Amino acid sequence: MKKVITIVEDEKDLNELVKRYLEREGYEVRSYLTYDEASQHTNDDDVHLWILDIMLGDKSGFD
Repeated sequence: MKKVITIVEDEKDLNELVKRYLEREGYEVRSYLTYDEASQHTNDDDVHLWILDIMLGDKSGFD
């Protein structure tokens, strides 16, 4: 079973770069561009690691 990593990064190119790298390393990756989109998945119990952008538009990675 693959480890699951979730990325929340609003810069599309960086989001895609990190996603592709982690997938090549064998991880299942879920990526979101907005805080609102990601917040719908905060109860996903199968996520092993969240990678959060500190500055997400009007929200913070700390929110």
